Amino acid sequence: MNKVVLSLVLVLLFVSGAIAKTQALVRKDGRRHVGLITKVKDKNGYNVQMRIGVIFVPADEVARIEDATTPLEEFHSKLAKVKPDNVKARYRLAQWAFKKGLLSEAAGILEAILKNDAKHERAKLLLEEIEAKKKRTEDPAKLREEYFKRRAAIRANDVKGYLRLGKWAYEKKLLREAKVVLTTALKLNPQLVEAATLLNKINTAIAAGDVSTAGVEDKHLLSVADIYKVRLEEFNQKGDFVRVKYRNRVLQRFVTAMSGRDEFKDNMRFGEKFMGYTPIEKLKYILNPERDIAPATLGTLKKDILIETDPVFMKTFRSKIWPVVRQNCATMACHGAPEGVGKVKLFNVPTRDGKIAYTNFIVLAGTSGKNGGRTLDRDTPHESLLLEYLLPKSQAKRPHPATKKAIRNLFKNREQPAYKFIHGWISSLSTPGYPDYHLEYKPPFGMKLNLSGGGGTLPPRNRSGKDGARVEPKPKVKPKAKPKEKR
Repeated sequence: MNKVVLSLVLVLLFVSGAIAKTQALVRKDGRRHVGLITKVKDKNGYNVQMRIGVIFVPADEVARIEDATTPLEEFHSKLAKVKPDNVKARYRLAQWAFKKGLLSEAAGILEAILKNDAKHERAKLLLEEIEAKKKRTEDPAKLREEYFKRRAAIRANDVKGYLRLGKWAYEKKLLREAKVVLTTALKLNPQLVEAATLLNKINTAIAAGDVSTAGVEDKHLLSVADIYKVRLEEFNQKGDFVRVKYRNRVLQRFVTAMSGRDEFKDNMRFGEKFMGYTPIEKLKYILNPERDIAPATLGTLKKDILIETDPVFMKTFRSKIWPVVRQNCATMACHGAPEGVGKVKLFNVPTRDGKIAYTNFIVLAGTSGKNGGRTLDRDTPHESLLLEYLLPKSQAKRPHPATKKAIRNLFKNREQPAYKFIHGWISSLSTPGYPDYHLEYKPPFGMKLNLSGGGGTLPPRNRSGKDGARVEPKPKVKPKAKPKEKR
């Protein structure tokens, strides 16, 4: 009899779970809780089962309960209303789905658009961004949720269970969570060498600031489109050999824009010669600061020139500069903290993803000190705060502001090889002054970045006359001295 009753209870629970739908409980004070809502008669209130757990709300605090659609349900509702041939509406829906985290659904729409129109560049860029996000990291909130589920399922004395969870958390970059369960495993069995070895690695990584978070929200990073802009502005005429893509007949448009200018003026067939150049030769010619072309025209053309591989400045930043910044400036106790320090946030995540690297570069390029100076000073590299802050106070023009924890001086003086290397890298950046990247990036955590091109000598190609052609500044002429009057 008891077995029959138990079976009926299980069936009823299964059925109620199958037909349960997401609802929103709205409190009288305006707060809103979305999840599976069940009435609790004994307590005169409601349980709301959400992703973070179950909360109880007394009945006298409830204003109303209403149906709530999930983002996925809303997506399908929107999709049903969009006509298959309305490309603009379908692209807008893909953008909406991307922002809501529905990556697969957004990618499906974009792939359908590109199947009919392979030249839809905005669809291509958004699809690239989706693929990059998929590769970069899993949702940290979901990872932690999975971690707590696994931990709750482990029995109190299950040493192997804690060890397995520690390994899993370590692989998922949940270092602090891994540390907790491995410590528990070692309390149960102090002789567990595998747990002790892994715990030692984790403690070393945390102490070095190797990770500040298990993942980074996409909205806090540069987009793929912004990365293309940075690469283009930082392209170095002398030392860069990159893979470049030209789209929307940009080369033909450049030839037309150059009609009657430079070599195109004296040689009617120079356009044919230019079109015969290699892709990198074409890029160097177009971006030559001596080129006689209106800045507005050049700016429009640049939108269709995509550098697809890292220039030298970024290769060096990734391999040589960032490791120094990571260990000295981007620790959890400093700018690698969850929301940064002093309105400067660096993303200290162990990954090779380009968005992380370019965002950190842009943060360094755009920040200034409270008492003046820029982190990367292109006009006077030796005054860069990246160098000044790592020198002893006695040698720095602008020493690092006082902090609770003493700042470690990486350089003893300006003659050390590491100092000279970073100084040389700053000096090698593509232009004097500060390029205007025209980014769409919105810095998070209250950061204010100066990325508008001001704050230094403008590069030659930004000085223009009325017709947009580059002109040299007129030399100052001293006024002639007036002859002395005869008495």
